Amino acid sequence: MKKILSGTSLFLIFSLLFFLLLRLPISQIRVLFYRGIILLALTAVLSWPIFCFLNRKFFHLFRETITAFLILSFSLHLSFFVIFPVTFERSVTIYLLEKIACHQCLAKETLNQFLINEYVLENRAVDKRIGEQEIIGFLQETDNCVKMLPRGKLFLKIVKITKKLYAFP
Repeated sequence: MKKILSGTSLFLIFSLLFFLLLRLPISQIRVLFYRGIILLALTAVLSWPIFCFLNRKFFHLFRETITAFLILSFSLHLSFFVIFPVTFERSVTIYLLEKIACHQCLAKETLNQFLINEYVLENRAVDKRIGEQEIIGFLQETDNCVKMLPRGKLFLKIVKITKKLYAFP
């Protein structure tokens, strides 16, 4: 029982530190996924001495147990971050659900217009995605032409294999 309470306390400390770092204007990284990964890594680095101090004062757990709680905290936050905020930020479905909620009832044609005019054109969805892919080295835009780089081609091969593994069309 002591380990569970100790682990819960450490997880809460890790969580609070991560959420604090997410709100601080310390990261200029535009790609949400990479910003989250870097801030999670920073949280882990900052948490380790805090965990060790608290362990000496209160918990008296083995160092391996503290390390396991740190890894578990990192892993849970990584999973949650990728499944929810990153997916929400990129999701057409979430955008459409928010539009319908704001207007109570919308015709499909109106939803199409919102999607094209707001989501794609006003929010510059294509420019944003191309910019992200340029940052990570998948695409290069020159003279109004977007080209796939070798790293992007390799990524698409991995996507194809992953789709087959998970029976995704």
